[in-house]
Amino acid sequence: MLNRPERLNAVYDPIHTELERLPRDFNRDKDARVPSSSAPDAPSAPLATSHRTETAAMASAPSLVHARHLVFNWLDCEKPVISAVNGYAMGLGATVALFADVVIAARSAIFADTYVSMAIGAGDGGAVFWPLLIVAHRAKYYLMTGDRIDAETARQLGLAQTVVADDLLLEEALGLATRLTADPVYGIAASKVPINQYLKSVADIVLPQSLAIEEISMMHPDHQEAVAAFQEKLTANYVDR
Repeated sequence: MLNRPERLNAVYDPIHTELERLPRDFNRDKDARVPSSSAPDAPSAPLATSHRTETAAMASAPSLVHARHLVFNWLDCEKPVISAVNGYAMGLGATVALFADVVIAARSAIFADTYVSMAIGAGDGGAVFWPLLIVAHRAKYYLMTGDRIDAETARQLGLAQTVVADDLLLEEALGLATRLTADPVYGIAASKVPINQYLKSVADIVLPQSLAIEEISMMHPDHQEAVAAFQEKLTANYVDR
């Protein structure tokens, strides 16, 4: 179980590695039919199945290779993936939640790509998925501002398929998972794989540059200032304004 409530489920290297492996493991597991997401214990952007719960939230910068694996391994998953989001889905947490084929949001859910607040680019996949889900100009607004999006607004924008009461979130996700397990496996795969191929073609274009720019931005003095200000709960005094 990937569960660090004391750190709000912040991702570090071992968890990032597990998140990379999880979709491949599901594809190989004949008994696992519908990967889904939920995080009942702490704010996060979660990952789970009907058999086990995995969670993920804001990340430290992974290497370019591992970040690419995280995105493409999920896009290579042929089984339907459901994301059930409660609490905060921030940074990499939001990106991981949006990997899913269906996103169900609890009313308490908050989505945001907050990398800009750390003076770095949204290189972990946000620049790939947000424009595809909510169109380019809206994606640029939310990636440039880091503004938070409540559950109902997320539904209206297209980030979430539906919004339910918090206490019904898991029931809703598992109900859909149960419904999908009754459908033909090959029919489901045949429906999502071509669309994911389109997403992969976009990721092939966008991800190398967004990851490279993110890594470069981490060496900028403004990133160091943002980190220090966050740790000391002060207002950042950026050099490059």
